[in-house]
Order: sequence, then structure tokens, then C-alpha cells
Amino acid sequence: MWHRKRSSTRGLTSDALVISDSRRQVRVLAAILALVLIALGATLLAAFLDESPTRGPVPLLDQPTNAGNAQATPDEAMFAALEAQNEVLRVRAQSLQDALDGATLDLEVERATRAELELQLKGLREHLAQTQEELAFLKNAGNGATKP
Repeated sequence: MWHRKRSSTRGLTSDALVISDSRRQVRVLAAILALVLIALGATLLAAFLDESPTRGPVPLLDQPTNAGNAQATPDEAMFAALEAQNEVLRVRAQSLQDALDGATLDLEVERATRAELELQLKGLREHLAQTQEELAFLKNAGNGATKP
């Protein structure tokens, strides 16, 4: 009884050969990157276009803040104006710090996403190169088998 040993490449000759480069994965990764960049842009835009009262103009020092107090000396009036301006600036600085913290977090997320996408892209490129080598081998093998 004659038995033929089954080779690991025997399956290549029995069925049709299908080669794909998985373009769907590249499109999905590109869509995810686009969504992350859009979210980052929307967050930054919202931070800069905030219409809150803390974003209003800083009051000038020569504007009286305690006009109803007739007993206040000019030094006390100046001190009160500086205190008011200091409080406005403190609130505005906190608001800007919160916006900066949010943008920093978004940047870190974007960098991590980019690094992951670059790793996946590297893997896909290696897979494509391997598939192209296999295709070249099969074309060469097919050309050699058809020649008499």
C-alpha cells in the first residue's frame, strides 16, 4: 500500500489561494485616530471659547470698588481694588489651569493612541511583506510548473 506523506504546503495546491492585505484594519485604525484628534480639537476649542464670567476683562485699578463707603481712604480703596483684581485673576488662573490639565490629559491619550497605532501599522507592514514574499514564491513556483 502506497502512502504519501502529507506536506505542510500540500494544502496550497488543493484549493484556490486567497491573499488579502487586511485593508479594513488600516481603515478602522485611521478612523479611531481621526476621532481622537477631533475630540482633542473640540476640547481645546471649548476651553478657548468658554463664555464664563471668569474669562471677562480684568477690572481696572482706577475703578472704585467701594463707592458707597465714604469713610474709605485712598489707600484702602486701592487695597480693596487690588484685592478684587487679585481674586478675579486667581479664578481665571484656576480656570486656565483646569483647561491646561484637560489638554495635557488629551495629549497623553493621543500620544498613547499614536504609539499603539504605529505598533499595529508596523505589524501590518511586516504581514504585508510576508504575504508579498509568499505571492512572489507562488508565482515563481507556478511559472516553473507550467513550463515543459
